[in-house]
Amino acid sequence: MEPLKIDLTNILKNKLNNIKDENLLRLYANRIRSIAEKYNLIMKNIKQEEIPLFEIKLNKMDNVINLN
Repeated sequence: MEPLKIDLTNILKNKLNNIKDENLLRLYANRIRSIAEKYNLIMKNIKQEEIPLFEIKLNKMDNVINLN
């Protein structure tokens, strides 16, 4: 599978638009970046024979990511 290649910019703008605290926004941005990096790394390196072992978790992650 290919790593996550969707643009989250508009989704994040809509979700985080009401947050005025700059430090909180920075914290959320760092967490989102970390999650995306880990997801991309997993999807880039997972072997075909490993996919069935993680299929349920991967499907849940894909569903959360594709809420747009």
